[in-house]
Amino acid sequence: MDTCFLSLIVLSYIQKQVLLDGTMRIIDLTQKIYEGMNVYPGDPEVKITEECTLAKDGYTVFKIQINDQIGTHIETQYHMLQGKRLVDEHISRFIGIAHVIDVPCRKITKDDLQQSGDSLKSCEFLLLRSRYSQTRKNINVNDINRPVLGIEAIKWIVEQGIRLIGIDCFDFDEPPHYPGHKYLLKHNVLIVEGLTNLGSLVKKRIKLFVIPLKIERTGASPCRAFAIEE
Repeated sequence: MDTCFLSLIVLSYIQKQVLLDGTMRIIDLTQKIYEGMNVYPGDPEVKITEECTLAKDGYTVFKIQINDQIGTHIETQYHMLQGKRLVDEHISRFIGIAHVIDVPCRKITKDDLQQSGDSLKSCEFLLLRSRYSQTRKNINVNDINRPVLGIEAIKWIVEQGIRLIGIDCFDFDEPPHYPGHKYLLKHNVLIVEGLTNLGSLVKKRIKLFVIPLKIERTGASPCRAFAIEE
C-alpha cells in the first residue's frame, strides 16, 4: 500500500464519517518544522534554503536539511537497537485506535497509568497527555519537571499489548542509557515524541494517524500526526 493509496483511504474514511452524522473532528497533533526550532542537544539543526525562486526561475525549489528526530517524529527499533528500520514497518502500523491518559510532569508510575482501567484493553495505541509542550518550548533533558516514564510503568504498557506510544514532550526517558526506549523497542512498540495540541482532544478514545516519510536506512522520521474524534 503506497502513500497515495493511503491518502485515498483516509479521505474516504473522513468523507464517510462526515456524511453519516457530521460530528467528526480532525485534530492536528504535529509541530511545525522551521529554521531555528529547538532540536535535541547534539542533533543537527534545521536549515531550509530556497534554491530556485519565482523571481529568478519562475518556480520554487527548497533544500530542506533536517534530522530524523526533529519535531513530531516516530521511532522504530533501529533508532537504538539492531532491528526493524522505518521502511520495514507496514504502513498499517501507523494507524490505530488510541487511548488518551493524562499524566503528571514528573516521574510517571504504573499507578498513574492504571487509571485507564479496562478501557486500554481494546486499544493498540496509547497517548500520554502531560501538556508539557504547552508551557515549555525549550528542550532541556535536565528538567526535573518533565514527564519521565519509570521502568515499571513501561513494563506495564508492554503487558497491555500496546503497539505504539506517544507523548507531548520531546522525550520521556532518562539519558544517557535510555532504558525506556530500549525496552519498548525491544518489544516492537513504536514511539512517537514531540506531539503537540493534545489538550484539544475531547475524547479518551480516538483514531490516530502518525504517518512518517518513507526514508531508506533510518530508524526514525518526522511524521504528520493527527487524530479523528467521532
